[in-house]
Amino acid sequence: MVTQTITGIDVNVLQNIPLMIVLGGSDAYVEDVASVLNLTDEDVRWLSTALPPHMAGLTAKAIVITEPIRRQAIIELEPVIKGLGSGQEYEGRGK
Repeated sequence: MVTQTITGIDVNVLQNIPLMIVLGGSDAYVEDVASVLNLTDEDVRWLSTALPPHMAGLTAKAIVITEPIRRQAIIELEPVIKGLGSGQEYEGRGK
């Protein structure tokens, strides 16, 4: 399941998702997600201080949840996904 909002998703469904990646965002978004997923204050601060990807070198702060483990992470984004480039300048990277 891929969604940009967590509201309206049944708690039973959320409990059965083996991997969740929660990206940072606005305070209102983070508060909604935090209340549903019972995030810690530290996790809320982490997600709330995220910069937009175009300002953060095409990276995004995230919380990776594989219950019962939750990790703070910085995720590298593909430029074409965010509409920030053709992606051609990244071809061959990592080879």
